Amino acid sequence: GGAADLAVAGQRDELRRWLNTWGCRLRYPQPGEPDVFSDSLAQWWASGGSGRPDDPVAELSDADVGTLADSYADLAARPAAVLTRRGAPAGHRVIAPTAASKIMFALRPETVPPWDAAVARATAGGTSRDHFASHLEAARAWARAIQDEARRHGIADVPAYVGRPRSSLARVWDEWLYLT
Repeated sequence: GGAADLAVAGQRDELRRWLNTWGCRLRYPQPGEPDVFSDSLAQWWASGGSGRPDDPVAELSDADVGTLADSYADLAARPAAVLTRRGAPAGHRVIAPTAASKIMFALRPETVPPWDAAVARATAGGTSRDHFASHLEAARAWARAIQDEARRHGIADVPAYVGRPRSSLARVWDEWLYLT
C-alpha cells in the first residue's frame, strides 16, 4: 500500500514478517536483545535506499544495474542477527543474498526480480554482486524482448495477458525461472 519507508520501524518489522512467510529465516530478537536486522535495514535505507533506481526492469540503464548490484551486495553483507556461543556474543549472521534480493524486490517490484540461491546458481552462476548484476541484465534483456514481441502482436499488458495482472515483468520473469 504505497511507497515503503524503512526509516519507520513498523515497516521494517512488516518486511521481516513478509520475508519469513516467503521462506527466509530472519530471526526475531529476544526480549532485551538488539534488533540487529531492523538496525541494519535502517542504516542501509539511510545510505540511499529510497533513492535507488525504480524504473521498470526493461528500462534500466547499465548505471542503474550497477547501482542496484552495489546496493544488493551491501545489503546482503549487513548483519541480521547476533550469533552466540555458550551465551556469549560470537559474531553475527548476515542478511544474505536471498533475503537481500527479496527485500529489493519488495521495495522495487517493477525493477528487481527476486531470486533464491538455487535460481541464482542455475541462471547466473552464483550470488555475488557481479552475479546479481548479470541477473538484472538478463531480466532486462528478457523484458525488452518480451515487450517487443508483445507489441508486434498487439499485446499492451504482458502480465495481464499471461494471467498475472498484478505482477510486474520482473515478477513474471522470476516465476518463469522458478518454474523452469
